[in-house]
Amino acid sequence: MAGTEPKSGFLSKLTGMIEEALPRHIGDLPHVRLAFEDTLAVIFAGWCEPVTRKTIDLYAGGNNASPDTLSAPNAEDEALILGTAAHALDFDDVHQTSSTHPSAPIVAALMAATRRHPQWRERVATAFSIGLAVNVALGRVLGFPHYEKGWHATSTIGPLAATAACAYLMGLDAERSAAALAIAAAQAGGLQRNFGAMAKPLQAGLAAAAGLRAARLAGAGVTADEDVFGPKGYFDLYGGAEPGEDAGAITFDPAQSGIAVKLYPCCYQTHRPIAAALSARRELQEKNIPLAQLDTIEILGPAGAFLPLRVLDPRTGSEGKFCGAYTVACALVDGEVGLVHFEDDAMRRPDLRAVMNRTRFIEREGKPDGMKRRSDPLDLIARDAAGNEVVRTSVIPAPGSPDSPPTPEQIQAKVKDCLAFYQRKSGAVFEYGRFQTMIGQILSAPHPAASGVAPSAAPSAAPSAAFPVAGD
Repeated sequence: MAGTEPKSGFLSKLTGMIEEALPRHIGDLPHVRLAFEDTLAVIFAGWCEPVTRKTIDLYAGGNNASPDTLSAPNAEDEALILGTAAHALDFDDVHQTSSTHPSAPIVAALMAATRRHPQWRERVATAFSIGLAVNVALGRVLGFPHYEKGWHATSTIGPLAATAACAYLMGLDAERSAAALAIAAAQAGGLQRNFGAMAKPLQAGLAAAAGLRAARLAGAGVTADEDVFGPKGYFDLYGGAEPGEDAGAITFDPAQSGIAVKLYPCCYQTHRPIAAALSARRELQEKNIPLAQLDTIEILGPAGAFLPLRVLDPRTGSEGKFCGAYTVACALVDGEVGLVHFEDDAMRRPDLRAVMNRTRFIEREGKPDGMKRRSDPLDLIARDAAGNEVVRTSVIPAPGSPDSPPTPEQIQAKVKDCLAFYQRKSGAVFEYGRFQTMIGQILSAPHPAASGVAPSAAPSAAPSAAFPVAGD
């Protein structure tokens, strides 16, 4: 209850960051533009997915043909739709330490808010960086045991991260930001049991809507506990069997990224196996060894590395994203893993099924560790019918991760692939140049020096906390 105990250092640092941060130019935060570019691209690609269309039909009417013309009765509904579309194909970025898809909820919430309040766009880049810093910090405190317990961390951490971003966007003070975080925590939830079903991307959309809703309610004066991170609060309830890092020792770094861009539209824990399979395919071709000669294909990874890959016999494209054997089969047979591989008809391809049935995923013995599952080697070992080793490949950094970042060419190729997929599904054309213009509009802001704001001065255009709760 309010006033019963001192605020934790974690909360004080968090709300202080929200209240005191100065708007930074997008040029100073290059990871922010990449996050928006990547997230908007996958929003277009996911726009015609059944879960997105059902959500649009229910909350905005079925005539919303494109993300740039989305119109729903209120901002929270738009955040729900945008966040769901961003995660519909599981092609949005990830943060490995927190086991989250950070940008989907944060970007969706910020886009929905600024569509109605374009004057806030000069604060978007900093707002995103604050939301991401909160996402990272929460993940460090909760640790991998939170994810191991069965939570969908995107929808348990995401609401609070999106709330922090929106609180800064709206100019909330420390007291109202604390209330917003407590309101967001009351809406945090999501289960890995929903992986492979429509509810999984919906959980990302719900996180985006919850984040914006919490900031709006706090901005309107709704009160909540003064420190949701205190005893029997967020960390105690959502923590796993073993604690993560000490919350009091955590620092927030809005300039830090740590985001991994997905180069394949499936669960991120399949990306290292895919990379190993693509490497094995190249080696087989160089040696003129036919794929049919492989009798068994083993993927050997660290303990806990394959925890989300719970689907063994995929029947739909959504299920295929969480089937490790299927994604490896796509890489070995076709030499690529793209959006087309996760349409329902692809699940019935006999050539993919044949390789899939010979593939096994094996975790090494040991205690699951969030750090080791991405830093320890992942091996692919293929043998013939006599048990002889035919090919062996090893991968450490996942493609698109900070240790193996995507090239500008790969990013452009992904965006164009997403737009082409949108065109094929919708029949509408959204050109690459127009897409880049849209990104620029979302992130448009004069450099602080150009707008007359001295670097040491408080933001002169901090928005009012007022945000219409109804009829907007």
